[in-house]
Amino acid sequence: RKNPTRGIYSYYMGKIFVDKKQYHTAKKYFTKSLKAQKDFSQAVMALGLIQEELGHYSKAKRTYKNYLKKNPNDTLILSRLVQLLFTRENFREVIEYAERLSDYEPDNLNLKVKLAILYKDVKSFNKAVRIFKDLLVFAPDNDQILYYLGETYQEIKDYSNAIEYFGKIKDES
Repeated sequence: RKNPTRGIYSYYMGKIFVDKKQYHTAKKYFTKSLKAQKDFSQAVMALGLIQEELGHYSKAKRTYKNYLKKNPNDTLILSRLVQLLFTRENFREVIEYAERLSDYEPDNLNLKVKLAILYKDVKSFNKAVRIFKDLLVFAPDNDQILYYLGETYQEIKDYSNAIEYFGKIKDES
């Protein structure tokens, strides 16, 4: 509390008010925490989550994005923004952030699947195919990946490749 350059005291005060469901007071403490320590990602996360809880999704998105402008490598906030954009179905907007998160988390296969599906949906078929094929290296028998890859080839009218990948799907009947 005596160190004005640390936001931890105000952060914990905010958490106490969150537990009491006094969100407006908690927001004041999280904001105070960020003023004291601008790179305190837990305070940003807490502030954004309160805004989401109150249904202020645009404010939460703005909170995360503003923080990421100054701290672009913060995967905690980047991951939360990607999750928010996915749940709010802002698919075109999420691509930039999902790409960045994927660079920081190259082993996150679920994120790569979502990113490939996004590419397919926005008609960036070459990128989608490349990611689906990369995923097959890790999971060569994954029916979901095989299906999406076949579907992508079908959309670009490459029917021989579509049939090849659809044919690899196991018949479970």
